[in-house]
Amino acid sequence: MRPWPRQRATPHTEWAKRLGAETVIDYKKDAFAEILHDYDPVLVTLGGETLGLFG
Repeated sequence: MRPWPRQRATPHTEWAKRLGAETVIDYKKDAFAEILHDYDPVLVTLGGETLGLFG
C-alpha cells in the first residue's frame, strides 16, 4: 500500500505539488466532499505540544 499523497493548502498549492501531492485541495474554494468521495474521513485532533508527547 502506498501512502496517500494529498494535501489541503491555501495559499501553498504549488508548494504542495512540488513536494509530491497528486491532488491539492483548497478547502476554502474546492468542494472537497466531491473530490474525496471514495475515502473515509480521519479527524486529527492532536497538534502542537500535544503531538510532541507521542514522539
